Amino acid sequence: MAEQVVVAYDRREGIDLPWPAQYLLWAQYPGGARQAGPSRHRLTAVPRLFTLLDGLSRRSLRVIDDTEWLDSPAVYQEAIDNVPKAAFSPDAHRWWNTQAAGRLPRLLSMARADAASAQQQAQRVQAPWR
Repeated sequence: MAEQVVVAYDRREGIDLPWPAQYLLWAQYPGGARQAGPSRHRLTAVPRLFTLLDGLSRRSLRVIDDTEWLDSPAVYQEAIDNVPKAAFSPDAHRWWNTQAAGRLPRLLSMARADAASAQQQAQRVQAPWR
């Protein structure tokens, strides 16, 4: 229940959680967000418990990856920034249901690699003798 899973959320759909719980969810587990017209899409890691509480029929919090690596909000931001623009159109509901399951984990993996590379370069600049 407490292990982290990566979720994608399209705000055009409601999450079956009380509003205060949703607010705490996004405040406690910040990730990447992308505005597309009136809609706001999010990508972050949350405890699996939240996905189980999110209504048995609707499941608005789509689990796209299991992770043991604690990603930073910058990693999620880079991943969601690289989602194709077409995925955010009002008729792209199918993209999030089908293609996101394969593409978002790849984008997340690339964002993690970029973040690790940037961190290594920063460490070399700070301590070049290592």
